[in-house]
Amino acid sequence: MKKFFLFLVAMFGLVMSGTAPAAVSANEINFAVIPNLPDNQVDKNHSYFDLELNPGQSQTVSVTLKNDTDKDVVVAIAMTRATTNTAGVVQYSSTSDKDLKSKLDKSYTNDIVKAVNVPDSQTIPAHSSIQVPITIKMPNQNFKGVMAGGITFKQTNLKQKKSSGQTNIVNQYAYTVGVTLRNNTDKVSPNLKLNGVTAEQLNYRTAIVASVHNTTPTYINNVAIDGYITKRNSSKKLYKLNVNADKANSGKQIAPNSVYDVPFYLGGDELKPGKYTLDLTMTSHGDKWHFKQNFTIVSKQAEKLNKTDVDIVKINWWLIAGIVGLIILLLILAYWLWQKKRNSNNETN
Repeated sequence: MKKFFLFLVAMFGLVMSGTAPAAVSANEINFAVIPNLPDNQVDKNHSYFDLELNPGQSQTVSVTLKNDTDKDVVVAIAMTRATTNTAGVVQYSSTSDKDLKSKLDKSYTNDIVKAVNVPDSQTIPAHSSIQVPITIKMPNQNFKGVMAGGITFKQTNLKQKKSSGQTNIVNQYAYTVGVTLRNNTDKVSPNLKLNGVTAEQLNYRTAIVASVHNTTPTYINNVAIDGYITKRNSSKKLYKLNVNADKANSGKQIAPNSVYDVPFYLGGDELKPGKYTLDLTMTSHGDKWHFKQNFTIVSKQAEKLNKTDVDIVKINWWLIAGIVGLIILLLILAYWLWQKKRNSNNETN
């Protein structure tokens, strides 16, 4: 009987067992980037390029790439646009023409990628430094505010180490040097506009997303957010978002002429079809915007998102039924063996 009990425990453990993830490895950055700020730098305390130039003016600036390692370093270089991610952080990443419409507001007219020209790649010899030229050609028409972007530098000749029985991931880190171009230092009043509310998935997690557009060519800094979602004509707050912007600048930042998709994550709740209302207030340094908008979630949309939401605990009833059935069969078998042994002992006695 004792042996059978151990067998039962082993069988249950086999059914419930899983596999552990493989280890990963990372690589350090093997080079340094030093911007060489010119005389027309607006604020020399900034470590990025903040340049004031006239319409149509051309200028060449440079950065120093330094390699202190024993091997040559090959660096890919790209000029990128400033966009705003769903975390409310300005990022500088390549935006394809396909994704451009979803990341930038239609007021984005002066493309910094067209104004700034950088080489595609550079090789930094071991224990050396090189100067990389950056050519700027301003738009011919005078404009207000700033054009914003960044120059990214990423090593391309990293070698992946192989380890037996494990999957190794090489994390490629990149330097980014910000670039803002302007014709003057006149202040531009910021403006935000709500351009719709919808349900979608971000990293396989369902969220109700408010598409907030910065329609002005200026950064909007230290943005505080107070928002909630209710059923239509109800006061019960189903999902809330609160971001306090204190003196430590813990608020969000929105890039010029960009789209900030503000997510209200469902946190494992299933998305239910119905009529809803968004109430959203955003503030920044005395400026305030309040949005209130009704929206509808249809059954087909909710069903599709619920199927792929990794936060929703999905119960496999067939697996549970199989485990329960196996346990019942094993218990019946154990009882039958016990009865058989008991009857055998009685006959012996």
